[in-house]
Amino acid sequence: MKVKRIVLAIGVLASWSWQLLGVLVRGLAWRWFAPLLLRRLERHTIGRHACIPIVSFSHDQAASRAFMSRTVDALDLVRRLDPLRFGRLQRQLKYLLYDGSDPRFTASYDGRFGVCRVNFKRFEFEKYPKEASYTYAAVLVHEATHGAIDRGEIPLSDVGPRGREYFCDTEAAGFLRHFHPDVADTWMKRCHDQARGHGSASQGGKHKNRKANPQGGAHGKQPSTSEKNRTPPAAASHRSP
Repeated sequence: MKVKRIVLAIGVLASWSWQLLGVLVRGLAWRWFAPLLLRRLERHTIGRHACIPIVSFSHDQAASRAFMSRTVDALDLVRRLDPLRFGRLQRQLKYLLYDGSDPRFTASYDGRFGVCRVNFKRFEFEKYPKEASYTYAAVLVHEATHGAIDRGEIPLSDVGPRGREYFCDTEAAGFLRHFHPDVADTWMKRCHDQARGHGSASQGGKHKNRKANPQGGAHGKQPSTSEKNRTPPAAASHRSP
């Protein structure tokens, strides 16, 4: 009996030792990897706007220039129409990174570095030159809201029972109301309808893998002609709730 207890105790201690070793190894690896990544991000910064570095690892110079130009336009839209949410973008988006490697997602946020990866090719700027700019801006608002939640700027008590994804979509829709209320409602309706079809919005907590379709909403389509900016954006000067 005593032998069994000793063997069991040795097994428990060995398990704890391996777990502790794993934590130490991951910690050391992270301390080694983090500076390398930050240096790479700085080295590939193609410009800055509103103090936000815009980064591209792509060898396609034309794509990088387009990313820079469209990103500046999107940031300026938020700054002009929604200063409150623009301040959040400045605080949370430490890097905006061009990424066309994975066609399954539109944008993702890495809270460890404040890096917002943008699948720029998913935005149909040629087909929808005005609408795509507003949608791109709304996606940036969505991802910056994830950062604000992760860093405690927005308390979890304010997020509500529907979860982070729904709350972040609400913030994005709040910005879109400056474009046109119908577009904001379409964004939320289509996101909410699909969330009900695939489970709670809170189940999408791993927003790194979130497939937020830029065409008119988190999971929706491009707004129809009847939904497109029937009133000028400047006319929507009211603050959304």
